[in-house]
Amino acid sequence: MRGHQILNVFLGGNLIIDIPKDFDTLIKHQCDDYMHCFHRVVVKKNTLLSKMCHCDSSSVTTNHHQAVEQLSPLLVSNANTGDNLIEGIEWRHPEGKSFLLGVQWHPERMDKINPLSGYCK
Repeated sequence: MRGHQILNVFLGGNLIIDIPKDFDTLIKHQCDDYMHCFHRVVVKKNTLLSKMCHCDSSSVTTNHHQAVEQLSPLLVSNANTGDNLIEGIEWRHPEGKSFLLGVQWHPERMDKINPLSGYCK
């Protein structure tokens, strides 16, 4: 969770500091019972994430009160929620760079048959 946000800030972006206070949404991004807190994300076509996971959307586990606000110019969003929060990031121009894929959700807490967890091809 923090890696996704830190990557964006390190590369020149910034964060929504507190989603419930600073962002108007009906989607719950954080719950008391973090093991049972889910929302849907939509995967953007022609991104590294879409090529790896072969899906256009899925339900993911969530537990965060911060999110990317302004995306670094070096990055591109590869997944968003219905309220348009950025849930995944990757290089805008990956040529000559090391692998980079950041996600806001917690794949380690999800069923391994979920395409956005352990079932990437």
